[in-house]
Amino acid sequence: MLNYRKFPPLYGMVLVVSFGLFAACTDDPVQTSNSMANGEENNRMEPPIGTPPSGSSLQHVSPACNPADSVCTDDVTFSGGRRLQAKLLNGDGAPVNNTTIKFTITSGDADGTILESANVATDAEGVATTNLRAGTDAGSLKITASTNDPNVTPIEFIISVNPKDAASYNVNFVEVGETDPKKVEVFLYDENTSCEAFMNSAPLTAQFNKNGEASANGDLPTVAFAGIPNGTSFTVGAKAFDRTNGDVEISRGCIQASDETRIDAGRAVTVTVPLVKHLPYMVGEYKVIHQFNLTEALPPTFKTIIDLIGVVVSDPGAFVVGCGEENMNTGELEPTDDCPVPTQGIIGLLEDFLPDSGVFGDLKEAIDGFLESDFVREVARNTINDIVLDFLQNNDNIPDWVGDGIEITQDITASLKNFRVQATLRINDQPEYILNESGLPEADAEGRLIAQWAEKNNDHIWEDVIIFWRQGCPENAPPDCGQAVQIDPNNVSTGDVVEGKWDGTVLDGSSLAINEHSLTLNYGTLLLTVLEKVALPQIFGDPAVDSIEAMLDELINCQSLAETVADNTFSGAEDVVNNLCGQLKGQASDALRDYVATLVLEGDDRFIIGTPAGVNCQLLGPERYAGEWPGAPLPYVEKLGSDPDALCNWEVKIKYSADSDPVKLDGTFYTTTP
Repeated sequence: MLNYRKFPPLYGMVLVVSFGLFAACTDDPVQTSNSMANGEENNRMEPPIGTPPSGSSLQHVSPACNPADSVCTDDVTFSGGRRLQAKLLNGDGAPVNNTTIKFTITSGDADGTILESANVATDAEGVATTNLRAGTDAGSLKITASTNDPNVTPIEFIISVNPKDAASYNVNFVEVGETDPKKVEVFLYDENTSCEAFMNSAPLTAQFNKNGEASANGDLPTVAFAGIPNGTSFTVGAKAFDRTNGDVEISRGCIQASDETRIDAGRAVTVTVPLVKHLPYMVGEYKVIHQFNLTEALPPTFKTIIDLIGVVVSDPGAFVVGCGEENMNTGELEPTDDCPVPTQGIIGLLEDFLPDSGVFGDLKEAIDGFLESDFVREVARNTINDIVLDFLQNNDNIPDWVGDGIEITQDITASLKNFRVQATLRINDQPEYILNESGLPEADAEGRLIAQWAEKNNDHIWEDVIIFWRQGCPENAPPDCGQAVQIDPNNVSTGDVVEGKWDGTVLDGSSLAINEHSLTLNYGTLLLTVLEKVALPQIFGDPAVDSIEAMLDELINCQSLAETVADNTFSGAEDVVNNLCGQLKGQASDALRDYVATLVLEGDDRFIIGTPAGVNCQLLGPERYAGEWPGAPLPYVEKLGSDPDALCNWEVKIKYSADSDPVKLDGTFYTTTP
C-alpha cells in the first residue's frame, strides 16, 4: 500500500479544483409542455430521424463545458431549469442536420426532476436541445446523449439539484499508474480528517459516501454530491476496485480539505482525486528453482578434470599417466591413432599443482623422471588398462555402458548444463514508490511507476542442488528422465548457509528487477561434489565409489603396476614404482582437493547474481481471489515468473580470484509453488 507519510500535507494540490460559476444564479428558462420524467418518453414522441454518417462525434454545447470532455457537470436550484445541448459533427467536423439525438436519464437520485424531451432532431448547426426541469429534492442525475449508431461515443451531463445557499461537490479522478477499475467508492470526511489517515487505512467515519462506475472503455466517472451547504469543505478519499475481481482494491487517492475546496455563495466545487495504483502485496517466501549452465563458467582445470573423468574407464591408463602427442608449436596435446582423446592424465595434473621445492618438489622431480621415457609411460598406461579390463570382465555389477567414455563425458557436461538449485527468495518489506515534488509516484520513460526497497533487507537462500544423471535416457526423453541427485550446498559452503541480501526495483507493480548481490559459495568443492556424487557411482556401478580416492583405488593396483614395470625395465624398480605409485595416488587426490578448496567465492565481488539490465522478472498474481488472501484487499504477488512461459532471468558474474576478470554465466528462475 502507498505509504502516505511520504506525501506533503496538501496531497495532490497540483490537481484541478474548479468552481461552477453559473450554478445558483442563472437557471435557464424552460417550457413546461408535456414532459418526460426520469427518461420515460411522452406519448407524442416521433420515431428517430436519420443515421449519423461514418466517423461522427458528439460534443457538449450547453451548459458551457469543454466540448472535448466526455462529461459536463452543472448545478440547478430547486424548481429551476437547465438547457442541455449536444452537437453532432461528421468525420470532417461539419455539423450534421436532422438527425436524432437521444437524451436519457441513466442514473441518479434527484426525484421529481425531469427532461422535457427525449428524442430531439439536430438543427442546421448540428445542435439538439432539450430542457431539464428541476424538482424540490436534492440529488444528482446522469444524463446521456447518444445516437442510434453505437460507433458514436455518447457524452454525459451530471446535473445536481440543490436548495438555495447550497451546491454540489463533484469528484473527478485521474489514474496514476495503469489499472482497469470498475467500481469507485468516494468518501467525504470532516475537513479535519487527514489524507494520511485515509491512505493508511485508519478507521474513519465518512459524512457522505457514494459509488461511481467506470465505463466499459475505461473512462472514469464523475461522482456528484448534491445539496452541500455553503461554507462546507471535505477531505475527499476514493478507492477503486478491479473490473474482473471486484473485491480487490487496485488504487486509492485523497484530496485534503482546504479553503480552495470550500463551497461559497452556492457555487459548485469540483476536485480531481489521483487514484494511485497500489503496489501488490509482496511480503512472503517464494520457493524458486534456479537453473544454470555451469559449463559457461568452468575454470580451465575443471574442464581438464571433466575430460579426465570421461576417459576414466575407456582408457584408464591414459587417465592416470596421460597420452597424446605434444604439438611443438602450441604445446597442446593432440590425438594419435591409439589416443583419440588426448590428456595429460592425473599425473600431469598433479605436476601442475605441486611446488618446485621441498618434499613436494622432490615428488614432482620423481614424476618427471618416471615419465621422461615414452616407453615407461606407455608400459604404465597398458598395465593399468590390463588391470581395469580384468576388473571389468570379472565383475558382473558393472553397467554395460561403462566403457563409453565419450558418452560419459557428454552426460557429465549435460548435468552441469542443467545445474538446478532449489532456493528461497524472501521479501521482508514492501517496496515504496519514489515520489516527485508533488508527492506522486515517479514514472520511467515508458510511464511505469517506480518503487524500490530502501536497503538490502530481502533474503536469497540456496537449499538444494539437483542434478539429473541422464545416462541411458533416450535422446528426446523428457527433462525428468534419469536419476535425480540432490546435494545440500550448505555441506560444501564456507558457512552454515549459502545466502545473501538483496534489494531491487518494482516497475508499475508488475515486474521486478533484482539488483546485483553477492553470495558466499565454495564453488570448487561444489563442482567436485557434483562429479563425485553423481558421475563416479554411475561410472563404476557402485555407490561406494563416490570420491576421487575410491576411484583411484579401483583403477590403480600399485603392486601389480610395480611388478609389471619392473619386468619391463630393470631389477629393483618394483619397490621404487610401488612407493611412487602410492604417493601419487594420495598426493593426486590431496592436490585436487587443495585446489578446489581455493575456489571459495566469498566477498562482495566474487559471486555476484542479479537480473540482467532491462530484463525484469514478471510478477504474477492469482487467477482469482477468494476468501482471505495475503494483503487483502490489495492485489498480491503469487509467483515470480512461471515455467515454461514466463521464466525470469539471472546474470551471474564469477571471479575465481580477487584479481581475475569476472566470468559471466546466464540462468533462469521461477516460483514452483504459491
